[in-house]
Amino acid sequence: MRRIYSYCFYIFLFIIIFSSCKNNSNTYHIEGKIKNLTASELYVVTGAQDSLKVDTIFSNKEGRFSFKIQSDSLSPVIIYLEKGKIWMTVWPEDKHKITLSGDAVYPELILVKGGGINDLLSKFKEENYDIIKERRDLIDRKSALEKIDTSTVDMDNKHQYSSKILNLNYTLKNKAENFIVANPEAFASVVLFHDYLMAWGEPQEALKYLGYIKGKATETQLYKDVLRDLNDMVMKIERASVGSKAPDFSVLAINEKDTINLDTFKDRYLLLSFTASWCEFCCDDYKELAQIRKEIGKNQLGILVIALDRDKMIWKKLVEKEKLDWKYSVDTLEWLSPIADLYNIGEIPANVLIDKNRIVVGRDLPVDSLIYMLKK
Repeated sequence: MRRIYSYCFYIFLFIIIFSSCKNNSNTYHIEGKIKNLTASELYVVTGAQDSLKVDTIFSNKEGRFSFKIQSDSLSPVIIYLEKGKIWMTVWPEDKHKITLSGDAVYPELILVKGGGINDLLSKFKEENYDIIKERRDLIDRKSALEKIDTSTVDMDNKHQYSSKILNLNYTLKNKAENFIVANPEAFASVVLFHDYLMAWGEPQEALKYLGYIKGKATETQLYKDVLRDLNDMVMKIERASVGSKAPDFSVLAINEKDTINLDTFKDRYLLLSFTASWCEFCCDDYKELAQIRKEIGKNQLGILVIALDRDKMIWKKLVEKEKLDWKYSVDTLEWLSPIADLYNIGEIPANVLIDKNRIVVGRDLPVDSLIYMLKK
């Protein structure tokens, strides 16, 4: 299950990224028509980091709205709709009139036209309309299932939806890669790289496509920040990759008394298993760990489960009831967990196998492979 990010943080960070790209301020006329709006208020965020400005405008019953703004070149304007639940990014450029059109039900397909950047990004959406629409429909269906009582059928459907969404993510990533190759000097390529390859691609592979971008696009602040973040991601991956020295850690056991670190498992192999009670793909973790423990004794293998959960009681009750024969730690910071960051855990379930010399010898291995490797 992929990490869930704070979208509001992303948007304001996006504005901060471009706060240093200041040219002469220009006035732009923006108008739009968005179908199926349930709230007439729209919030427009403009300005730089130290002078963010939020304006409230209103749409009519047909979803039409119109306003003027002052903005610097390459400084994005963020328009929030549906009381902040969805938003769109507008790139004012060359004093063009900017128009928005689409459906609030499909926010990813709202088109922004006017200026080279907006037109290229809208062209990408139009060329991939069916893929983007299908992805949104699947996300909505999966979300609807999660709001009702789960059954075996519902869980199977959610797994199917998740698998299809993941496939569509990679399809869109590939489409973005093709766009970048075809438009290497376009700033729109930097935006698509940020939105698709940074979110869904492997950092080492993404660096290859970042290398296609050239010209003035590489002089923008977004490109520089993307390059910096990508290099940081590669360094993080290498820090806990197979063959590297396992970074030490210190976590509190589930009894909230004992401290657990690498020395706790001295002269033994260690299996770090990352999970969470809300993770629909983690349901078989307990059975798999029980199978591993049955095959490999505690004198040879230490097991530490890191639960990324806000509610510790869920795991305390489970450990007491099942009398589990391995160590547990619950990190209520969830995805902000230091140990998850230390071992570059970007999705769960996940496991890391560390040998007696504190070398990472395996990551995300299936049960059979883990048992075979340990026995060997």
